[in-house]
Amino acid sequence: MSSSSEKLTTLTSPSGNAHVTIANLGATIVDYSVNGHRVVLGFPNVEDYLQPTNAYAGATIGRVSNRIKDAKLSLPLAGKQSHHLDSNDAFASKGASCLHGGTDGFHTKVFEGPAIDKTEEGSTATFTLRSPHMEAGFPGDITVKAIYSLTESPSTSGSGTPVSLGVEYTAVLDANSPVDEAVVALTNHSYFTVSAPSTNTGTELRLATNSILEVNSDTLIPNGKIGQRPDLPSGAFAPITITDTEPIIDNCFVLTEDCSLDTRQSLLKPFAKLYHPSTGLHLEASTTEPAFQLTTGESLAVAPGLEKRGAFALEAQRFVNAVNNPEWVGQVKIGKGDVWGSKTTYKVWRD
Repeated sequence: MSSSSEKLTTLTSPSGNAHVTIANLGATIVDYSVNGHRVVLGFPNVEDYLQPTNAYAGATIGRVSNRIKDAKLSLPLAGKQSHHLDSNDAFASKGASCLHGGTDGFHTKVFEGPAIDKTEEGSTATFTLRSPHMEAGFPGDITVKAIYSLTESPSTSGSGTPVSLGVEYTAVLDANSPVDEAVVALTNHSYFTVSAPSTNTGTELRLATNSILEVNSDTLIPNGKIGQRPDLPSGAFAPITITDTEPIIDNCFVLTEDCSLDTRQSLLKPFAKLYHPSTGLHLEASTTEPAFQLTTGESLAVAPGLEKRGAFALEAQRFVNAVNNPEWVGQVKIGKGDVWGSKTTYKVWRD
């Protein structure tokens, strides 16, 4: 590995009670700790993030997160009727999807930077990636920024000062790109826990909705319909207690069908809340995005720092396979002069 890929940057909260560490490799969150508790799980060494058993822990996912049907951009784009991508989805029983940007996705790229900005409220680190035309099969030269912030806010309840990790993404199609349009849909793939030791068992999970993108059970690709998951509460933020084995969740939940290209213009809205009585820790995830993929960690490998059902993935994102759905493609298609943007926060405090 190069020295730049092994580079780590740590932001510390003004009180010193929290920190987040990000690697240039994949603009990956390798640690987010609050009051001595590790909230984001990760590996002990940067090179571990390149091992085949890593389930994208902490990484920036792109160019397009989640699954793309048949590993193909099937709608006309950038002057061609279709574009073929890497088929790398090992989780679907059938089909040949492109998962999380393919084998050569952004999780494997070394970002430039970061540029650091400090204020009284906290610190910000901005990482930059330039992805060339036809990299991993995707048309268009694009420039991506991954912006991480760590701030504190006055406590309104409980004994601890709330700490908030902000994750902001932007992407633009470069003015000198040989094509006039591209697709992009970024997310962060961190695994979160509020228990000690890390386990989902006993965690109280609350979700903003039980509305999901219905999928084909074999390919895990949406069928274009929005339904409800009947075994989860229909009321907003009703409690769900997680056991050793149940429920198993790996769905794309729908918050809204309205989605601008740069959702940062929208208000941040909570979409998932975690609490564990053994630690008294709360986590509230909020986003400007229209959907989120939540998993209970069945795919986590037995590797240093990661265990099956040891944490939750809370991936704020655009609709799955939007690149191939005429009704959804506006969420992900950018032209020259457009800005794709999103913002998500993960606020943590103790009782």
